[in-house]
Amino acid sequence: MTPEMADVFAQQAHGSDQNRSGVPFIDHVRSVAARVASDPDPFAVVAALLHDTVEKAAVGFDDLRAAGADERLIDLVDALTERPGESEESYLARAAADPLTLRIKRADITDKLDLRSATMLSETDRRAMEQRAQRRLALLEQIAAASRSIS
Repeated sequence: MTPEMADVFAQQAHGSDQNRSGVPFIDHVRSVAARVASDPDPFAVVAALLHDTVEKAAVGFDDLRAAGADERLIDLVDALTERPGESEESYLARAAADPLTLRIKRADITDKLDLRSATMLSETDRRAMEQRAQRRLALLEQIAAASRSIS
């Protein structure tokens, strides 16, 4: 699947949906993709564009396969998909297990820390979102460091 195909798929999957800060999901996933645009892995941009499709849109892995995603891309999106009821630590450990998904998850959280476009949020909500993102980024880095010391 090419980046162009992934962008079209993500646009169709997310439609006009917005995240909690009022930013269209498509703008967020495009921003995450832009943050990994210089990544040497050819799957980086495509996986970044698709990282929220299964979790946030009415899309399944079979839909991704039908659109041309191969098993490596499915695995990447799966690692970046938080499951209902899953602990934060379990989710972030899965995202940190693959070097590429770790880089994409970092870009995802970093994008959430950039709240300049979150004009629909109160100051209290903005602070809460920032604190959550900072906590998640710290936990992600802690998990990544621990896995590096084990290997």
